[in-house]
Amino acid sequence: MVSMIIVVGLLINVARMASNDFHIGVYDDSGSYFTSGDVIASGHIDHLRTPVYPILCHFLASITAAHTYKIIVILQLLFYMSSAVPMYYAVSKLTRRKRFAAIATACYTWSPVFGGYIDLIFTESFAISCTTYLIALLTAIVLGRHKILATIASAAFLVFMIMLRPFFLCFAPAVLIVMLYALYKSIHHKRYVVACIASIAGAGAVLFGYTAAYNKAYGSYSFTSVSELNRCLSLKKMQFIPTIEGLTYFGYATQEDISGEVIYMPYSWVWHPSP
Repeated sequence: MVSMIIVVGLLINVARMASNDFHIGVYDDSGSYFTSGDVIASGHIDHLRTPVYPILCHFLASITAAHTYKIIVILQLLFYMSSAVPMYYAVSKLTRRKRFAAIATACYTWSPVFGGYIDLIFTESFAISCTTYLIALLTAIVLGRHKILATIASAAFLVFMIMLRPFFLCFAPAVLIVMLYALYKSIHHKRYVVACIASIAGAGAVLFGYTAAYNKAYGSYSFTSVSELNRCLSLKKMQFIPTIEGLTYFGYATQEDISGEVIYMPYSWVWHPSP
């Protein structure tokens, strides 16, 4: 059943992209992931972006600049299609109704709203798919057989999601609540108690370590400054401020690879506000 849903979803999304001549949405904001990737590749924490998507962009650009956008879109498409599996698992476990789970999975996988993010060079498509995986992992903690593995994976995956988009820090309380509930229900299971406490402590240590490194580099305990930038953009759009200090547009191009191919973005930008 899930396989058929995935195949149909793949056909729907390919047809949708074909109707748009396989156009890939690349905007000035997309360029910031490539500039951030350059910073991270130089061994530094980037001021604006957390590392997951920029590293992917930088790695693909270093291999084949001419096909980087296409590869990113293909990866986003495949990851979105694969997220139908955890979607079906979570719904079937929570409702115990396989037919309803199949319908919900089809609605998710065939959605023009969720699918519309696939061919954009933004983190949104990966973010949507990751949310489905996280829900399945939390379901496995409560209702699955392999609670220890699910708990460790949930903590690690949440860190990965936050490094993809700092917004996912909002999911941390929900993940913590589920883990504490599972800990309460398995309080006499020593191996699970150790695994749960270690997972929570490990995730917390990694996240705090990143914010501490960011503070050392940029003077604030944070993951990025993108929220401040978005606030400035909104204020400028509403004409409350005339300009955005430190927002500089420039032509961005990757270094040439062995084929002499480059990625060129005429409307990329960087943001370095003054104190």
